[in-house]
Amino acid sequence: MNSIELFRRLFQLNTVERQYADIRGLFAPDGSGAPSELWLPPPGFLSRSSSGDKGLYGRPDSWPLAERGYVTRGRFEEGGREHPGLDIATPTGSYIRAAGAGRVMEVGQDSLYGKYVRIDHQNGYETLYGHASETSVDLGEEVRKNEVIALSGSTGVSTGAHLHFETWFEGVTVDPLELVKEP
Repeated sequence: MNSIELFRRLFQLNTVERQYADIRGLFAPDGSGAPSELWLPPPGFLSRSSSGDKGLYGRPDSWPLAERGYVTRGRFEEGGREHPGLDIATPTGSYIRAAGAGRVMEVGQDSLYGKYVRIDHQNGYETLYGHASETSVDLGEEVRKNEVIALSGSTGVSTGAHLHFETWFEGVTVDPLELVKEP
């Protein structure tokens, strides 16, 4: 390869890397252009492995929204009544992210949760994300931690745009705030 061809390839590589950085900068929560915790695929990433890579699954310990949101209802209510998860108020169309890597075990719509996604983290943990306006994953699909899986909404039994977020360990609901830190 001569020096002119090498220069062209380096220029193309720099151009692609700059464009990719610009795209990642679109997801910066403060507009600074700094990358957020939102997972975006690396250049050249065409498909997810179905091999069950051990590094793919993990404890669901990441905040399930790309923005802060506001917890309007926690795991326990006044008077000790249980609520199976968190209700987090957020504008319609906010990014709902996988709290941990795993496999989509349910995606659909029902009368209570509206459009929802349920993820099996294959380590005893499962998470559920309800009241979405849109879902962006398919049954059986592997997802990475912080990958966008849906957009928030007000489907099902809901009085306003929010995310209903549940965490389960070995078939029992657990307080999501024992796993994730509210930003």
